Amino acid sequence: MDTSPLTAAVARGDEYLFLTLLAEVPDAELSGPAGTALLETAARAGRVASTGELVALRGVDALLPWAGGVDPVEWAVRQGRVDLLRELLHGIEDPAAPHSPHRRALRIAEAARC
Repeated sequence: MDTSPLTAAVARGDEYLFLTLLAEVPDAELSGPAGTALLETAARAGRVASTGELVALRGVDALLPWAGGVDPVEWAVRQGRVDLLRELLHGIEDPAAPHSPHRRALRIAEAARC
């Protein structure tokens, strides 16, 4: 799948074009590296709605590492982007589990405060 038009649309904030193009992409194609790369682009560009669309409605796994092994949860916390963190964690079950991304986000935030 060529994600160049999608990537360009989300990077420049053209939400309408992004959603229009995204509607043509099967969910299965977003479950791998292409979906992860799109999610990274959307989040880094601060596109909260696009990030939410990819995670909550299209099933992109927000816990897969981004380029260079970047942890999306840690990135959002360190950037102070609670809005994006909320979208990345949307639908992830059991925030009370010992190894949940929710708890990891809290640990990162607590460590950053010190």
